[in-house]
Amino acid sequence: FLMAIEAFKRVLERSAQKKKDVEQKEFVELANLSMARVFYSTKQFNLALKYFDKIPQDSPDWLHSLFESSWAYFMLKSYSRTLGNIHTLNAPYFEQEFFPESLILRAVVYYRHCRYDRAEEATTEFQQTYVPLRKELLAITKKYEDNAEFYGYVKKIRNGSAGLPDRVTLLAQSALNDRQLLKSFSYVDELKRELRQVDRADPAWKSTAVAAEIQTDLELQKSLAEGAAGELARDRIKRLATEIGELTQDAIKIDIETLNAKANEITAEL
Repeated sequence: FLMAIEAFKRVLERSAQKKKDVEQKEFVELANLSMARVFYSTKQFNLALKYFDKIPQDSPDWLHSLFESSWAYFMLKSYSRTLGNIHTLNAPYFEQEFFPESLILRAVVYYRHCRYDRAEEATTEFQQTYVPLRKELLAITKKYEDNAEFYGYVKKIRNGSAGLPDRVTLLAQSALNDRQLLKSFSYVDELKRELRQVDRADPAWKSTAVAAEIQTDLELQKSLAEGAAGELARDRIKRLATEIGELTQDAIKIDIETLNAKANEITAEL
């Protein structure tokens, strides 16, 4: 814990001494987000919120920081701030972003305040929205067994030409924005670029054994890279489907507790 904090602090201290470029700004935001997560994991919620608040609204990580800070506010029993964040996350303006756990958190807050009807509304919204989407995600992962073919399908999902419903496409795209996955896509694109350079080379050079060996090696590397990217993409979509499945179980548990609480109220009135 202490070593992690010191490492992130060094990143922030060094960045403060220089004029920030785009890449450095990204590292600063990641360092602040990581600091917030470390403090949250050690139950230092006020410190966690301090670093969550450092993520600017123009950052691609802002919504994630907003969601994670919702849990910090919840742990501090600042329920109005929790619900405020959740309301922002589920606003129509951010319809391309998905935070299914935020609906579970909203249900828990209302349950804590004995607002059982509102708690049921939140779990119902979750189940109506995400249970059908989960089935669609699982269907996507079974579309192609070959990872290289699945990579080609994923590329269509990313550019919106896979023929899927809009909500399914957006949810799948959210799972495909993983940094590691994007790097694997970039590697495939780089190999394709090199193959095009070989193809445009001087015909006399292309007829040599060296050129043939280079082209064969690049094609092999591209095939392997596409397979690896396809496997990683399938894993990311499966992981999202698994998370939604676990949250569905949480929603069912909240419904059961809510029904029990309402039954107890009725019994008490009788």
